[in-house]
Amino acid sequence: MKCPKCRAQVSEGREECPRCGVVFVRYREFLAEMKAESQVRNDNRAWSSFWGRLMPERVDVNPVSWALRALLLAVLLVLTALFVLAPVASNTAGSSWLHGVNLVFHEAGHIVFIPLGRTMTVLGGSLMQVLVPLVCCLVLLLRTEDAFGAVVGLWWAGESLLDVAPYVADGRVQQLMLLGGVTGRDVPGYHDWNVLLTQWGLLHQAEALGLGVHVFGAALCLLALVWGAAVLVREARDLWLD
Repeated sequence: MKCPKCRAQVSEGREECPRCGVVFVRYREFLAEMKAESQVRNDNRAWSSFWGRLMPERVDVNPVSWALRALLLAVLLVLTALFVLAPVASNTAGSSWLHGVNLVFHEAGHIVFIPLGRTMTVLGGSLMQVLVPLVCCLVLLLRTEDAFGAVVGLWWAGESLLDVAPYVADGRVQQLMLLGGVTGRDVPGYHDWNVLLTQWGLLHQAEALGLGVHVFGAALCLLALVWGAAVLVREARDLWLD
């Protein structure tokens, strides 16, 4: 065998190297400790890098830009209160102008997921309108390192779930007015969530599932607001306190 330190040829059974004098057992223990310490350092660096993206230390922002961001966050706070506190059946999020934006990606999702079969084609609409803002959030966070932009992306994902929630809850009764001015009862097989929940044997749980989607969407919106507020506070410190 070879010495792990100096690479000299050593006969089998020896406990130390005749050339460099290293004790094999201790040297292997030393290497294992160094490897473990290196892994810890790498993990710490990775966490520091990720945290640095979530809460950047320094950003090029001026007072006007900061004020506009603060105003936008205040608007998102008001919209969150309106959408979250309203009953799911009221379809408040689905009646806002943001529904038109979500609808574009919803309909595109039905087309994009066609190659994956009937179930994914039906599910793809709701899935796409949530995935698009999540992708925006990740790109802004990881590629452009725009933490506040990522906040808006995360909030949009939560709002999109609030938009989907009434659709899910309506799967059993099918009273919600759909694209084209019809309800699911008017056109059998047209209501995405009636089709999906029937297929999965969960139609009787439509209202509960809709509420669950609503709660999850609300949680994402609130998380985004807290994150956004923290980013603005740090930016304010850099602008006015340093």
